[in-house]
Amino acid sequence: MENLVLLSKFSILSAELQAELLDFLDYLNQKQQKIQQTTATQTPLVFGELAGNFMMTDDFDAPLDDFKDYM
Repeated sequence: MENLVLLSKFSILSAELQAELLDFLDYLNQKQQKIQQTTATQTPLVFGELAGNFMMTDDFDAPLDDFKDYM
């Protein structure tokens, strides 16, 4: 959207609504900054990075004893 269109729509609003819109824009700016900060500090995940850190037992897919009454 062009800046002139935004400015013309903004100028039509009452002073209260203009203040509310400015508050909302501040909120969106803060939200965008937080997103940029979190994405900048995250390290990319590497496939297989956790290999060898956990083990699955052989009976992992076996039915649980707790549910024998329902089977």
